[in-house]
Amino acid sequence: MPTKGHFISSPAQLQRLATEDPSIDHNVTITIFAPLAHEHVLADCRNPDSRYAKTPEGQRCGMTDFEYLDISSLAQAWRDNWKTVPTFITKVTFDLTLPEPDDGVERVRWEHGYRSGLKIHPPERETVSLVNTMVLGMNMRSQGRVKMEAVGKDAQGLGTIRSYIEALETQGRSSREKTLAERTRPEVR
Repeated sequence: MPTKGHFISSPAQLQRLATEDPSIDHNVTITIFAPLAHEHVLADCRNPDSRYAKTPEGQRCGMTDFEYLDISSLAQAWRDNWKTVPTFITKVTFDLTLPEPDDGVERVRWEHGYRSGLKIHPPERETVSLVNTMVLGMNMRSQGRVKMEAVGKDAQGLGTIRSYIEALETQGRSSREKTLAERTRPEVR
């Protein structure tokens, strides 16, 4: 069967998959953070308040060099458009690689090294939540037929996401095997 590859770099591009031919295999690669290469998207996600260090009581006690992005609007756009993706897709790859920024746009990085200056990061917990939500939604809608994986250069949270995908696949296999075993078991009278 012929296969067609789709490289998705913005949430709105997901909608075009609905018009594809369902009789061929479709492999989709979604670069979750590609929109952060654009100045207006990065500006919408900036969260300068995340730079404040806090005491155990929650009071501000200084500034750090680490700024965590607020990706809630970006995540919502991915979730809203994800609902339009048809279940005849064969494989989905979630790519968490951070983009090379446009000229003049600050670089977003995963690593928390000892570089000088401001360090802008996507939040790991929200990233894992977004991808796991998308994985679960597709798994449920397709009844486990769509193969999924997560990749990304130096991406934090990748192990957690891969474990989640593996657990869903294992659960799906176990359920199908159990159903098959129940159908082939002779009746006891």
